[in-house]
Amino acid sequence: MMLLNPFLLLLTFLVQRGLYTNEVEGYSIQFPKGWSIVEDTKHVPAYTGAYSPKSNPTEYAEIKVVVLPGMAANELKETMQHDIAMARSISNDVKVERNQPIRIGGLTGQVVQLTLTSPRLGLIRLLNYGFAKNNRLYFIHCFGNQAYFQHSIQEVQQACSSFRIK
Repeated sequence: MMLLNPFLLLLTFLVQRGLYTNEVEGYSIQFPKGWSIVEDTKHVPAYTGAYSPKSNPTEYAEIKVVVLPGMAANELKETMQHDIAMARSISNDVKVERNQPIRIGGLTGQVVQLTLTSPRLGLIRLLNYGFAKNNRLYFIHCFGNQAYFQHSIQEVQQACSSFRIK
């Protein structure tokens, strides 16, 4: 007789539905259905990532949620500017399409949208959301190539819009 762990059954159900809840960090997000969800708790900062299905090898996207503990709200904008600087260190043609305050589900934060060209990856888009709450910074990093974002930006934006902090 095989005994099943009820937690594993629940986790599988949540992953199949796309809902991910992190009780330790106090957030939830509705990842797109059918995406693979991976947790990396061995590195600092720990992250949770969702990766688009590989039905077409020329299209890809990922959504990562990263939480930085012990960070004050006034460090959010500086950290977002650091993301722009990092992109510029990779490519000379970084275009900042959006860098503005945003409000999602009662949370006020910052959104930065970039495009850049990478010799290895081609034209890519970065859509980064940042929020500060509970002495932590929460980031949603969305990354993908132009082909994926052209037809699936709505599913990425819906996932980001579902983000909640307890």
